[in-house]
Amino acid sequence: PNKKNIRLGVVRVPNDRLKCLDWVVNLVRQRRESMPQVIVYCRSIKTLGKVYHYLAAELSDDAWVDRDPEHKSKNLLIGMFHSNTLPKYKQNVISSLNGNGN
Repeated sequence: PNKKNIRLGVVRVPNDRLKCLDWVVNLVRQRRESMPQVIVYCRSIKTLGKVYHYLAAELSDDAWVDRDPEHKSKNLLIGMFHSNTLPKYKQNVISSLNGNGN
C-alpha cells in the first residue's frame, strides 16, 4: 500500500538466527505502549512458536504493560495469532491491531 505509516520488509531468517529480532525487543523496551505496531509473518506454526518464545524470553517481565506482576494476557505487549490460537487470545491481538488494546 502507498501509505507513509506502513513499511514492508521481507527477510528470510534461519530458525537459529532469531537474534536478528532484537530490534523488536529493544523497541518494546524503549517505547512500550507507544511503539509502532510490528507484524512478523512466519510460514509455519512451529516457527511462529519459536519466534514468539524468543521474544517473550528476551523481554521477560518487559513483555507486559507496567511489568504486570500477574502476567495477564490482556496486558501483553506482544501477541501470537494463527489458526489454532484460542479465541480470547485472538481477540486480544485483533483489538490491539485496531488500536483498542496494548
